[in-house]
Order: sequence, then structure tokens, then C-alpha cells
Amino acid sequence: MGTKNCSKFCIILLQADICLFAARDTCPQNNVLWIRWLSRLSTDNANESIFGAVCYACWYRGRVCDMEKGAVVVESADELNNQIKELLARQQLAVLATRTDDAPHTSLVAFRAFEDLRHLFFVTGRATRKFNFLQSDNRASLLIDNRSHQSSDFRLAMALTACGRVKEIDCRERMAMLTSYVERFPCLEEFARSPGTALMCLEVDRYSLVRRFQDVVELIF
Repeated sequence: MGTKNCSKFCIILLQADICLFAARDTCPQNNVLWIRWLSRLSTDNANESIFGAVCYACWYRGRVCDMEKGAVVVESADELNNQIKELLARQQLAVLATRTDDAPHTSLVAFRAFEDLRHLFFVTGRATRKFNFLQSDNRASLLIDNRSHQSSDFRLAMALTACGRVKEIDCRERMAMLTSYVERFPCLEEFARSPGTALMCLEVDRYSLVRRFQDVVELIF
């Protein structure tokens, strides 16, 4: 790469505020990534080298930051599944979004997820608006997040949206599913077993996991 392109490359790095020399020693894998990054400079097209190196450096800088701050970086479908399972296991409340003629309607529900990730259960009174809305249109979503109400949320918080259709569990399955639900929420047993309460199931079609407010990955069934 010529002197002119090399100078342009250095300016771009400074403008992007990338400090890979300091970051390369953060963990054992960084030296390999650093060598891979430098190898981009050996291509015939200097402009492509600059663009590719900056893109890779920006990605890598974000990854190093996440490692230092404790965020989880998804590397595979299995890791994504595990990350979703962990979030669902740790959180107890979700925001249920239903549809109305005028506007969306949201409400808090206590949920239980099954191991297959395809079914999320919650209970609601039959006289509630959300139950009536779901009878008219069973398309819905649940939002589950792990915010801590600290400034670190802007870097580390995750929000998971589960989209699908909701159905009421019928009498044949209700007893087993309700027992499992009450095990998670013993304080809700009386309400959950009341004749006026419906056990509902969101059959998930898709999950969207958002991290750092803009990093989005999806799991589609």
C-alpha cells in the first residue's frame, strides 16, 4: 500500500477512534484477530483494504468492549438458544402486547417458558381487556428484558421480543400446564386456579433479541 493510502488509512482509524494496539492484548485470541486484520492490508485493491480493515476494526473494538464489560457475544445458533433460555429463566415478568381496533394495548404478565422455547404461558382473568382483545385477534408479542435501571443498561441490557399467536389451554392440558406454572409462581396459585382465570399460551413463531439498542439477532421457527 502506498504512502498516500497509508496516510488515509491512519486518518480513518483516528476518526473512528479505534485503538486496536491497546486492545490486542486484552485476551489470548486477540493476537490471531490482529494478524487477520493486518492481512487485509495486503490485498491488491488499497481502497478495499482500508474499508475492510476499518469495518473489521470497528466490529472487533465492539467485541473487545463487550468482553471487558461482561456482555455476552452470540457466536452460534446454540449460543443464541442458550442466551434466550437464560433470559427467559431469569425474568418473571413480560410486557404483553395485543391488538385493538384503535391502538396497541400493553400489560404486564407473569410468564413461564418451556424448554422448547416455542411456548410461553401466562394467566389472565377472563373479564380483562387483554383476554377480550385476544379473542378478537390472537396475534400478540411478549417483551422480556433484563434492565437494571443503571447507566450500564445502555451497553449491557438485552430485550427479547417473542411474536406469535395466543391460544387458551383447554381442559385436557390445563392441569399439567397449570401445575408447572404454579411451581414458578406459588404466590399466584389461588388466582391461577380460579374458574374466572384463563391459562394462555403464546405459540412463538419468532424471537428478536436486541443488545446495545441496535444489535439485533433473530431466531425463527
